[in-house]
Amino acid sequence: MEKIELKKSIEREKALLTLAFVLTVLAAPSFLISMPQVRVHVLLLVMMISATIFKRIKRLNYKLSILSK
Repeated sequence: MEKIELKKSIEREKALLTLAFVLTVLAAPSFLISMPQVRVHVLLLVMMISATIFKRIKRLNYKLSILSK
């Protein structure tokens, strides 16, 4: 029972991280249009946030693979 609840919470966290990634990518163009002088900074910030989200999702996938064994 505990494994099932843990899997559900991991899946929920993955879904939230995916949503955060999508919202970050969708918000970036509006910042680029409104403030072109900080274009490089915004792109770097989006890349850093995306990398962090992908690392976290990879870690969650690893936890799920361990739980499914």
